[in-house]
Amino acid sequence: MPKQKEDGKHGESPEKQHFELERLPELVRKFSREKIEDYAVPDAGQNIILPPLIYNPTKDFVRARDESRGVMLASTVESGGKQYWLVEYMQMLGQGNSVSVFPSPAKRNALIAMLGENEKDMKVIEYHSHTVSTGDVWFDQFSSGDYKTIQGMLNVNPDYIHALFTPTHVLTLAHQETTLKLARSSNEANALSRKKFLKWQGLFNGFLQQSQ
Repeated sequence: MPKQKEDGKHGESPEKQHFELERLPELVRKFSREKIEDYAVPDAGQNIILPPLIYNPTKDFVRARDESRGVMLASTVESGGKQYWLVEYMQMLGQGNSVSVFPSPAKRNALIAMLGENEKDMKVIEYHSHTVSTGDVWFDQFSSGDYKTIQGMLNVNPDYIHALFTPTHVLTLAHQETTLKLARSSNEANALSRKKFLKWQGLFNGFLQQSQ
């Protein structure tokens, strides 16, 4: 996503909710990878839960030269008045430099087709990365270009959630406070995560073949 120097604002109009650019930084939550991996992130009203199968590759793709963008698909669990989104699948849709991270048309079309038939109660969470090549000044913050893009998404869908993965941090930006947490590992939990991931991967590959 573009890296320009600008600010952001969040507010409401009588007709519809409007997120103003210079207020968007107030909606950001940031978590160090050390804290995530120590299971030290406290619950919030909304919580994204990544199993190790999905979290661990994020530590690799942020060390690549190119930035990436994609989506996570999560099932929803409500408990004690809080929402937990259990991520079952992550799909990278595109790679590039900071001004040209665009999704592959074939992958985008495959995702749309797959969700059209299988979305049901799945939560779609978009993400992108800042890598070692982006520069360490961006390891714990969104860029102005990021804010502009996310502002547009929030104004269309106030429930939109975005995650940013960097070498040192993971950030979330959403209307309500949203954490990102690592699921505790066990043989049974890891096997279930892998089964769900492979199911989605098989579906995605099938739709991708049809779109090419």
